[in-house]
Amino acid sequence: MEQLCTDLESKGLIRSSKVISAFRIVDKGKFLPKELSGDAYCSQKVVKVKNFHQSAPYIYASALESMKLKEGNSFLNIGSGTGYLSALVAACIGPNAVNDGVELCEELVRHAIYSYQAFRDTLEETDRKKFGDIHFFCGNALQINHCEFMSYDRIYVGAGCSREQQEFFQRLLSNDGILYGPFEGQMLTICRVDEDVFSVCEGSFERFLPLLTNVNAPITIPKDSKLDGQHPSRTIKNEKFQTNQITSEKMKPECAGCDATTNLDIQMQKMQMHVQDMVGTLSKLISEREEEKQRVEVVTNQAEWAEIRVINAERALQIAKSETHLAEIRAAQAEEALQTAERAQIRAVQAQNELNVAKLLAEKRALLAEEALKKK
Repeated sequence: MEQLCTDLESKGLIRSSKVISAFRIVDKGKFLPKELSGDAYCSQKVVKVKNFHQSAPYIYASALESMKLKEGNSFLNIGSGTGYLSALVAACIGPNAVNDGVELCEELVRHAIYSYQAFRDTLEETDRKKFGDIHFFCGNALQINHCEFMSYDRIYVGAGCSREQQEFFQRLLSNDGILYGPFEGQMLTICRVDEDVFSVCEGSFERFLPLLTNVNAPITIPKDSKLDGQHPSRTIKNEKFQTNQITSEKMKPECAGCDATTNLDIQMQKMQMHVQDMVGTLSKLISEREEEKQRVEVVTNQAEWAEIRVINAERALQIAKSETHLAEIRAAQAEEALQTAERAQIRAVQAQNELNVAKLLAEKRALLAEEALKKK
């Protein structure tokens, strides 16, 4: 976990002290079943097994930084899944804030409730007091009644949504509230400036599974969640909700007559998701194969260029050797010419000396001849 936090921080994906602290204290592995614990701290998403799935850590990092969480912010997590992101948010908004999660799969709701409680139990008393309650609701987020549900300061959507669904969730924002999620394939940060005025900041393009729509599962509140309307940030009208305690029995749809249709819709949605996962996996494999092919081509081209460079280097070496040999010959010839010049200089000196001797002899003979003439 420490290495994952260090990697996220070194890459600049987590910057604010509050978010860094959240990633360091909330153990990601506590929110996955044992068979997936080996993938808990990798930098990629945890691939879906049964209903369990976690996005890549950089997605959660981007969400926390983009939502600019503050102490006391109310938070709604659409598609709360294993509860890991909700726990990260809990570390940022403090113990007295509203923190709700909506999840269609009852198994995940149970898992999230258990995992969050188990995680808090591992903390020291001082750290445990920093984490407030999280209320996980089982149901279809698109069946939230805007008139009955409270508005939220921050909302995260963890599934691919259309523009119409984006507008639906925008209506749950409080003034100055922020909605973050994948809409039409692109991560958007949406801020409610006024009643009907929203500013949008566009982010990266990411692939998410689509939000399930054709499932009749109204939002229900467990009796033990203690949502008595007394929290200063909570303005929901509890009497208008169905209340249904989460037990080991399956939650019933609002209409018992549509139970078979609902189950069929769920199975169809699961099959669609499974097919999309398979298509995504196949696309990924094809993409990886193409990338590997390109890498092989690049390496082959580099090897060919390297071979050409070696040949050119060998030719340059041969030319350098030839030039060195020619330089040696020229140096020998210059040395020989120098020696010849020195010998010529010596002969010139000898000839000058001989000339001087001849002159002296001639002068001496002339003097002797002159003396001989005088004597006569």
